[in-house]
Amino acid sequence: MTDRKIYKPRPISGFPEWLPEVRRVEQQWMDHIRRVFESYGYCSIETPAVEELSVINVKGDGGQDVDKEVYAAA
Repeated sequence: MTDRKIYKPRPISGFPEWLPEVRRVEQQWMDHIRRVFESYGYCSIETPAVEELSVINVKGDGGQDVDKEVYAAA
């Protein structure tokens, strides 16, 4: 049996949570941008722009190389 950490996600401070009508407009713009990029041969990729260090520490090798992968403001 492995010793696994359980992470419970929570909103990141300083980042807004949009109401559905605002999020819908944002999604429409993102869909348009994605279609244009794909029309030029690029593929779509979605990655989180911001993650808590506790999330990164749970991923992969238990966070041993987290300092090599993270750029954080002091």
